[in-house]
Amino acid sequence: RTNCDGSAWADRGLGRYWAIESTILPMLSIRASQFRCIALAALLCGASAVVHAAASTPPIVFRHLGAEEGLLQSTVMATAQDRQGFIWLATEDGLYRYDGYVLRRFGRDRETRNGLAGNFIWDIQPDRAGNLWLAVRNGGVVRFDPQKEIFHAYRHDPADARSLSSDAVRQLLVAADGKIWIATTGGGLNALDPRNGAITRYRHDAAIAASLSSDVVTALAEDR
Repeated sequence: RTNCDGSAWADRGLGRYWAIESTILPMLSIRASQFRCIALAALLCGASAVVHAAASTPPIVFRHLGAEEGLLQSTVMATAQDRQGFIWLATEDGLYRYDGYVLRRFGRDRETRNGLAGNFIWDIQPDRAGNLWLAVRNGGVVRFDPQKEIFHAYRHDPADARSLSSDAVRQLLVAADGKIWIATTGGGLNALDPRNGAITRYRHDAAIAASLSSDVVTALAEDR
């Protein structure tokens, strides 16, 4: 190990260490007890520096956003930041975009077929392409293009086994390979390929021990 004056410390074994000075060729043997005193002094100096840095750090100031700023629903279920820097808020009354100054709301439009099927949004996840994926309560999954402001919905269709297994979507996960994993409360787990819209279902099957233990999935995480 090297200390602040350029000296290097090497373990010699038997509780003794070499102190190798950068400007002196001979090696000086130092006992372990002396080394521990030096190490303790260095640790205390480091702790003092950390306390001083913490004391000089400016306080964190919280700014509140509410009805006066345009946030009509204060129950925020999830937040995300896109690559443009905008902050997106998933609420019980629609999707909000915050640019640091102004809030803008995106809500359900009954006249738009592929719009939001509801205003209660459980989760929001950005992908690498710049899209936002929304988990809408009892409204399936919605892909939102914030540049074009276009919504595209993925819903459950009882007549189509390739559709979502349930519209009761609770949480989303954008995996490293680009797939969208969808947790539902009653329809198990779904995997959506955004390249072609193909959906794979994973359900509980009492006859298959290796299937999901339950069709109620409320949280997702990707391992390494």
